[in-house]
Amino acid sequence: MRRIYWAALAFVVIVPLIFFLSQHTYLFIRFDTYSHGHIVVNEKVFDDYYKAYGGEALVAYAEKEGAALTPANFHATGHGVGEILFEHEGLGAVVTCGDSFEWGCLHQVMGRAFAQSGTGAIVALIKQCESYNDVKKRGQCEHGLGHGIMYAGNYDDTKFNEMMAQCDAITTAHPVPWNDSCHAGLMMEYNEHFMTMEYEGQNGRPVTTADPFSICDTLSSEAHKAICIFWVVPWVHGRLFDFRYTTDTFANLGALCARVPDTVLKKDCLQSIGRSIGINTYTTPQQALSFCVAASADTGFERICIERVAQTYLDLGQAARAKEMCGQVSNKPDLACRRSDQVQ
Repeated sequence: MRRIYWAALAFVVIVPLIFFLSQHTYLFIRFDTYSHGHIVVNEKVFDDYYKAYGGEALVAYAEKEGAALTPANFHATGHGVGEILFEHEGLGAVVTCGDSFEWGCLHQVMGRAFAQSGTGAIVALIKQCESYNDVKKRGQCEHGLGHGIMYAGNYDDTKFNEMMAQCDAITTAHPVPWNDSCHAGLMMEYNEHFMTMEYEGQNGRPVTTADPFSICDTLSSEAHKAICIFWVVPWVHGRLFDFRYTTDTFANLGALCARVPDTVLKKDCLQSIGRSIGINTYTTPQQALSFCVAASADTGFERICIERVAQTYLDLGQAARAKEMCGQVSNKPDLACRRSDQVQ
């Protein structure tokens, strides 16, 4: 009799437990693995979590679990979350995403909406972006549309000028914002293929050190060439140098920038190196200075890199680090930062 009792109890407890665990595989599977310094997102984990707890809980869970990731991988995680949210909520996922994952979630949702509905939906999506009063939020919404335009254009090099022109009609600010713009999303998607969810380090477009900026040469507008070069740099950093933060890495990136014939575009290239240095929160201002010095022997270009590092710190809300960064060169008048509150 006692055996029957324990068997029945085991059945009542174990069977529901097995069913619960079968429906909650995210409890046993990490959503993130790495390949060549890039994160590989396991969307099944996010889908299971969404079905169990809903969209807002998924965003909170993934942000908490990904808090220790590098900014680039944290952003990539957001694209994975956005993919799941869009599958379940459609354009309503814009609200659920908010500004999570450095806008990565929103970028995926807006891009998927555009890709799914095509050019017929562009007017409605632009209105969605215009509904934001905050300039940054509006710019990040437009950035998401850039992802969608590139994806809908099937990453076709021959349509690059046409797609950039399409972004001109969406982001009208001049100069074109480096990050908060349709153009930036277009370039990021061209390099990294976020919309295909094939972000596994060696996916995305191939690139070599032979002529990494060749695609930028196909653009007719100098403004478009500038933002193209700006976003090629982080792709080369990840694809060819596994996002290593060493003096050798930035010396190599600087050498690539030195080959850009146009002086103005060369400055844009050094600006991008400075941004890449600044977004790594594990890099100290002392190390950042050494990376900028390694990137160029020209003091003018070094200063461009240094000021961009300081500006990136400010963009991340790290004013103290920006001031410390500028303080590293206070004994070198030719390299001295402007005061951190004046860095542009």
